[in-house]
Amino acid sequence: MSNVTGNAVSDAAELVVLDPRLTAKSYPDLTVEGAVGASYSIESSPSVSPAACTLLTTLTLTNGSQIYVDLDATNHPQRIYRGVRQP
Repeated sequence: MSNVTGNAVSDAAELVVLDPRLTAKSYPDLTVEGAVGASYSIESSPSVSPAACTLLTTLTLTNGSQIYVDLDATNHPQRIYRGVRQP
């Protein structure tokens, strides 16, 4: 390296450039609107049949509107969702 004040020499350095691994996935998000403090179960099913529903999570709203993102959705060819207010 050099500039107007002179030259400087350093030990050799190794520069490694790693290609970033980028994965683009699209995840469905559900907006749950309701009373603050109320609890809602989020369920999914591979068909329209309510009997086939599986519980994904239960949310207790801290705002009048919250978003739930189903990070497991890409592992299923089809999912139908429903929200049920808990007593």
